[in-house]
Amino acid sequence: MAILLDNLNVDCYRGLSHIELTGFNHVNILVGDNNVGKTSVMEMIFALNAPYSLDIWNEIARKKSNSRGFTYYSAYQTLFPIDNEKRIKFEGSFFDYGMVSVSVSAEEYNTTISEKELNRINGLIKTGNQNSQDSYVDTKVLEISINSRMGEVEFEIYDFQRRPPRIPVNDEKKSLWAYNTVFLEPRDGLENDFSYLKKVILDSEYYSQLVEILKEFDQTITGIIAVEDMGRTEYYVRTSNHNTAIPISVYGDGLKKALIIFACMASNKDGIVLVDEIESSIHTSAMKKVFLTILNWAKKLNIQLFISTHSKEALNILLNCGDEYQEGVTVFTLYRNENGSYVRRLNCTEALELQNRMGMEIR
Repeated sequence: MAILLDNLNVDCYRGLSHIELTGFNHVNILVGDNNVGKTSVMEMIFALNAPYSLDIWNEIARKKSNSRGFTYYSAYQTLFPIDNEKRIKFEGSFFDYGMVSVSVSAEEYNTTISEKELNRINGLIKTGNQNSQDSYVDTKVLEISINSRMGEVEFEIYDFQRRPPRIPVNDEKKSLWAYNTVFLEPRDGLENDFSYLKKVILDSEYYSQLVEILKEFDQTITGIIAVEDMGRTEYYVRTSNHNTAIPISVYGDGLKKALIIFACMASNKDGIVLVDEIESSIHTSAMKKVFLTILNWAKKLNIQLFISTHSKEALNILLNCGDEYQEGVTVFTLYRNENGSYVRRLNCTEALELQNRMGMEIR
């Protein structure tokens, strides 16, 4: 396994301020109550990979927002601390790249734009009389500036905006990206996007391991196939009791969640994988096999893992992973009270000691 990112220092981001997570390990488990900042920590690690890429910031904004009534304006607003100036600042230390600092500021103001410009921003085409006089609408706008040692990006977002802001990233800047990083939140994989599966299917070793994992959810599964149809790839499962392959989309969320995790790991060799609420959708009867295989793949693929969980069962399985992995596992417990946020760091042995012998709750 790998240690690519060593620490994360947070000045201010969402609800976190003046907090430091040091001594990241091969496998890092983030625990704590709801709304203490576990997901926020993962978002910052994700952004550190390429802080000037709007694709990454747009993905972070989408993950935390409700689809109903979604606008990028409101989504970006939630990135900033509540009741404070619109400012974000954090930094992370990479073993190969050194310190990467990120600073984001925003200015909000009222303005007026034409209906024609509003339609252009939202990708709409005006119908009817093209010669009619254009009307004007009042709107709010966020002017956002993102700064890092890799460069500066400035852009605007309007309060009606449903299309993501875009600024192309040239090849020279892409070459500065620290590591391949993938961030999976609880809903990922449940909407039938299995594009990551291709690499797993082409690798015989990982393919056979994945099939064994799927048998935890359905003992009759014998394989996975990809079918090309009019430029689209559809994925199917072969079973021992059906002559016809079954679309993966008809299976339950647990199988889909396992698929997306392993497929993303296979596509992210020598990188960082972040899995928020790893236990979501996976039944406790399948957790041990799934989680131990995740640790095994992380080791073989040289991946640094960041995992969050609310589940005592999931935490126990990860801590009792065996001598082969325990040295590479560290638990970070996040706390918050009226005075601020705090972090406790425990290695695997310390966490087991507190939990098993002293009866302390470390989640």
